[in-house]
Amino acid sequence: RIFYPRLTNCRTAGNVFSKTDGAAYSPACAGGMIGEIGGYNGALADCSAEGNVAAETSDDPHSHAYAGGLVGRLGSARFVNCRATGDISALAPSKEAESFAGGIAGMTRSDSAITNCYAVSRIVDNASVNKHWGALVGSSERIEFVNAHWLYVAESGAEYAEGYNADMGVPAGAGAVKHTAIEEFYDLADVLNEGQETPAWEHKTENALPTLISQRD
Repeated sequence: RIFYPRLTNCRTAGNVFSKTDGAAYSPACAGGMIGEIGGYNGALADCSAEGNVAAETSDDPHSHAYAGGLVGRLGSARFVNCRATGDISALAPSKEAESFAGGIAGMTRSDSAITNCYAVSRIVDNASVNKHWGALVGSSERIEFVNAHWLYVAESGAEYAEGYNADMGVPAGAGAVKHTAIEEFYDLADVLNEGQETPAWEHKTENALPTLISQRD
């Protein structure tokens, strides 16, 4: 658990798994970069996470599961020029518990924003009853999408960019861009760079996903 993080130019690769020990009110938080941001006003810029992320609880009715490509659960944060790839799974088998899964974040509790980012993720369907799953964010209270992109995967448990928004007057994922083919990402760097004084994205090779210039090998 991290409070008030300010992460810049961070990169992770590998699979992450979190499971509760069965204690009551013990959540499972898993993220490709951070499991949980305990405070508010976090910031992640030029960050990349590659790998599968899974969170699993016991059958305790008060233990929820949070899984996100970058962060599992957070108060609020700004994501700028970030990317995440891999399968995301949040399993809460109790009928009373809830599962939250998103390509960027599992759940955010307050004002957040995802800007010039993308996720190419599959939300793994499972036996959870109360599901909040989104291609970018599983659940939120007031989140803004600006030039944020996501891939629709037929076998994914996520049908929209955002699984649930506390402001029911806002469509799930308003402002995010849906793509139906991976090939649409192969020339996305120019789009992600729009409006930025200094370009942040490039394609290393033809037919490749956008990568961060700051993370050149």
